Amino acid sequence: MQYTLDFEDKLEAVQATSAGSGCLIFCGNGIDWHPSYLEDFADFYHTGKHRPDDSFSDMERHHMEQNNITLRRNIHSFGCMTKGHSDLQPSRWVVPVRGPRFPWS
Repeated sequence: MQYTLDFEDKLEAVQATSAGSGCLIFCGNGIDWHPSYLEDFADFYHTGKHRPDDSFSDMERHHMEQNNITLRRNIHSFGCMTKGHSDLQPSRWVVPVRGPRFPWS
């Protein structure tokens, strides 16, 4: 959440002088941090609604209410790069990150 809020601020400042969209990229090794962690948040960020399978939705909603957090929703997309600690090249690169589609959605 904090990375997103910080990036929204920076993006707004840049967009005040130059048109364009922003993509927030997260990096991890696929073990300590997994790309699937970003899927739920990316979907929530774009739709304003938590996914039915988001196990952290109640906690996130509570945190946002308690801290009076309002998202600007000016980030165009989220991305993820996965690579090992000693690898020079990524093993996985995903842009945009979105959660799996449900057959009924």
